[in-house]
Amino acid sequence: MQRWVGVSARTLAGLPELRRALGQLLEAGAPSAGALRELSLRHSQALGEARARLEAGLAAQREGAPPELFAEDLRLALSALDQICGASTREDVLDRIFARFCIGK
Repeated sequence: MQRWVGVSARTLAGLPELRRALGQLLEAGAPSAGALRELSLRHSQALGEARARLEAGLAAQREGAPPELFAEDLRLALSALDQICGASTREDVLDRIFARFCIGK
């Protein structure tokens, strides 16, 4: 099975090969429809969060906010995008643990 596919966003070259490779991956792993919906929902939410953070940062910058505030919005947008890529920080892991388990005081 092919490990990578070259695709051009400008010329759309390589799209048939990409579709074929994705089809092969889906046949090999065949995720359930529910798993795909959940993945799509999480990605959509993460993209929405990233967009909201970028828009907030740009609005604050236009209003003359300090660059540190814009940098924080950029960091939060990147963090949202990291959720799509599977990148996680220690803070993310701890947040997931505390969100799922009741830990006594």
